[in-house]
Amino acid sequence: CLVGYFRGGGKRARFGIGTVLAAVFDPDSDLFKTVTKVGTGFSDEEWVRLRERLDTVVVSHKPARVDSKMEPDVWVQPTFVITVAADEITRSPMHTCGADAQGVGYALRFPRVQGFLREDKRPEDANTVKDIIELYDLQKRVKLE
Repeated sequence: CLVGYFRGGGKRARFGIGTVLAAVFDPDSDLFKTVTKVGTGFSDEEWVRLRERLDTVVVSHKPARVDSKMEPDVWVQPTFVITVAADEITRSPMHTCGADAQGVGYALRFPRVQGFLREDKRPEDANTVKDIIELYDLQKRVKLE
């Protein structure tokens, strides 16, 4: 789900949004943990529509149910779900999804949005931290074969 956005620069500066910060749900802690920043996959028109939707749930500070080391330009309540494809899952000190004692979590590498907002899912019903860890472990096994 989306928990914030960065205003961006260049071509997207005119939209006021350039990338979004996405998180997955951790039912054990009841927190949304960041897993990636996504800036590809939306058309220009979709960026405009997305900003309009996100601006309806803007908050002035990090939401209590969000665990993030990153500080987006704009925080939003975890409300909207997106589908993200990625080349692989990597370990990352920048994200809190599945973070270990050293603070190294999991991240999606080369992420891109598929479609638009998922109106059929609540943020708590989308992928979880456990799902990401299982996919990471599966990916490691596949690489070994």
